[in-house]
Amino acid sequence: MPTEAEQKLKQTKTVDSIHSIQLIVVLGKPVYQVVYFSGYAGDDMHQHVHYALANASTGEIRTILSTQDLRFISSLLKRWKTYELNSYEKTHIIISICFI
Repeated sequence: MPTEAEQKLKQTKTVDSIHSIQLIVVLGKPVYQVVYFSGYAGDDMHQHVHYALANASTGEIRTILSTQDLRFISSLLKRWKTYELNSYEKTHIIISICFI
């Protein structure tokens, strides 16, 4: 549930408010992309926008790439090099890596 991700984010970060939560796929896994505001500096100042990724099943906040993530990326890049991927799959890989 997105509420679990929101609660776990607030345990580790200062969150003034949530802008949006979207369900996306990163490295073949469903994750929530949480966009939130933090660092309110006053009426004449804008809050800072931050992004976090959370496991859609557990709500755990993703921090760094795991060994499993790196192995998955490596296998995709090997397939890419040998031309076993179509253009849709290549686009998916690029988008997934950009969200890490």
